[in-house]
Amino acid sequence: MLRCILAQDPPPEGFEVIVADGMSDDGTRSILQEIAKQDDRLRIIDNPGLIVSTGLNAAIREARGSVIIRMDAHTKYASDYVRNCLAVLQATGADNVGGPWVAEGTRPVGKAIAVAFQSPFSFGGARGHNPNYEGIVDTVYLGCWSRTLLIK
Repeated sequence: MLRCILAQDPPPEGFEVIVADGMSDDGTRSILQEIAKQDDRLRIIDNPGLIVSTGLNAAIREARGSVIIRMDAHTKYASDYVRNCLAVLQATGADNVGGPWVAEGTRPVGKAIAVAFQSPFSFGGARGHNPNYEGIVDTVYLGCWSRTLLIK
């Protein structure tokens, strides 16, 4: 799904993609390097801490932009996701914006998990799971913040 991130409609000022690689030894690093050769927006950094939080913190420190958007390479995004996040962040003055949490599966077990994840029984009716809802929510999946606010 990294290609889905790189395929975003770019905002006027462009964007960079930073991948914090957890010292993978499964061939991921070489795949990332090949993609980076084709797309100079992609930067690969080491995540020797091997956990998401240390990689995320390292990526935030490396980021050059005034807005930080956390995107998971295992997630599919609409091609205008970045533009929409930036527009909503600017229009609303919200601290953090993002899109809905919508699970999809490709195989039977994944599909079953996705159905359970989208069930009000599992998420308690949280509006952030509803792709048709726009407005204030208790929590945002991944998130988009001004760099200044996020660092603060």
